[in-house]
Amino acid sequence: MPSPNNFDGSDPADLSRFIAQVRGFIDTCSSAFPSDQQKVIWAASHLCGAAFDWWEPHYLLPPNKRPVWIYAFEMIRHKLETAFGDPNTRLTSKKNLRNL
Repeated sequence: MPSPNNFDGSDPADLSRFIAQVRGFIDTCSSAFPSDQQKVIWAASHLCGAAFDWWEPHYLLPPNKRPVWIYAFEMIRHKLETAFGDPNTRLTSKKNLRNL
């Protein structure tokens, strides 16, 4: 599986695709990511633009001052969804179905 496309945070629809690509790559190469922290840092290396601008100040804190979620893949996924995901996926899905 190829590495995921970079995620810049500009389009909420791209976030679910990015998360799926990251999970697929990590699952395919699981021995390369023995810890959640390694998964998070590798995934963060594929952030750019506004998404990287959001991530960077948290990561640049001294390790003992970083938020706990920075070391847990599922927690960072949730934080990304809160910051950059579609705020109303149900309405968006209905709208997309009507436009078919």
